[in-house]
Amino acid sequence: MPKKKNSEQTAPDLEAMLTELLSLRGDVYAKADGDPSSPRDSGAALAVFRLCRGLDLATWRSLAQRHDLRNWLTLPLGPEAYPHLSDIQYRLDALSYADPHDPVTGLDNRHSFEHGLDLEMERSRRAEAPVSLALVDLEGEALTQGEDGAVLLQAVAGIIHTLKRRYDLAAYLGHGRFALIFSGLGPTKARRILERLASAVHELSLPGGDGASAREAGISCYVGLTSYRGKSECELDRLMALADEALTRARGGESGRVEAVSSPDMDFGSRETLVLASEKQFLFKKG
Repeated sequence: MPKKKNSEQTAPDLEAMLTELLSLRGDVYAKADGDPSSPRDSGAALAVFRLCRGLDLATWRSLAQRHDLRNWLTLPLGPEAYPHLSDIQYRLDALSYADPHDPVTGLDNRHSFEHGLDLEMERSRRAEAPVSLALVDLEGEALTQGEDGAVLLQAVAGIIHTLKRRYDLAAYLGHGRFALIFSGLGPTKARRILERLASAVHELSLPGGDGASAREAGISCYVGLTSYRGKSECELDRLMALADEALTRARGGESGRVEAVSSPDMDFGSRETLVLASEKQFLFKKG
């Protein structure tokens, strides 16, 4: 998989940055009891910086207007004018790539996940064997509650680790999103695992000791699935986009829904066409 140039920022990168910014704004406003940028007579103040390579002023103005970010200040930075800041960002990026694991869940991080998916797609092309990709999104207020939210993410990671096979890859991509790569599995078998996963997440007991399940506490779980058999060319970004499309469809239903979208070389149709093996055996016996 070709490396992205530092000066480029793709649409998924920009979307991830915006999600991070809006989440931070919600947390900061909650702790500051209102807009922390409003004038105050006294009290501590802190400026928060984030370097966004590839983001120009025109794009920022559009984002600020759409998402009410007008109180956030911007400062153009470049390697010529601010070499030390650029060097710090470079070193932070290098450190994030050095450890393949997410520090909260212990699962693979995004960089390791993308590398693993690239390898699995290449293996699929060579052997014309299936590989399935799933995106799992969790939503709910409990996820934002500091240490309890981290404990919940760790518990979900534990469920994923139990359900997946040893050679499947599981990753945490941030903001409540998990990803799974099922090596050698088509959509039907992958869906069975994912439906068990969604059910287990709903029944998970939340930290805090009140005995409430994740479902009772308003935690939602949505799953998008796609598969690839290596019979035609398909880029990693395209397969990710298909899984994201399936996830968007899942969000249109109730929590626990698993939706699948076909890849260019594997048309597995709608949910109704994915007949489980036990159902097939029943049909054959009836015949």
